[in-house]
Amino acid sequence: MAKIKFTVSSLQSAFKSDDVKDRQAVIWDAEMRGLGAYKGASGTGTFFVQFRVGDRQRKVTLGRLNELTIPEARRQASEIIVAARQGRDVVAEQKQAQP
Repeated sequence: MAKIKFTVSSLQSAFKSDDVKDRQAVIWDAEMRGLGAYKGASGTGTFFVQFRVGDRQRKVTLGRLNELTIPEARRQASEIIVAARQGRDVVAEQKQAQP
């Protein structure tokens, strides 16, 4: 689990490295705690944010690398982390909102 400053070129090169080619790999952002990206078996990268609400650890998928810019991912992750620090469980809220 590498920790790098997220840029388009750094993510592309990290996902193309030999360590990552045949398995799912997680890379963490060096600038924002909790923000990560992973490359699945299909080769597409996805942003996610991992956080705690009370004693529960949660993970929310933000979007794919080609659909979401890095600043947008950081902004969304920041909003979710702030909500978690205020005691709001974003995952539970999303589940309740679904019909």
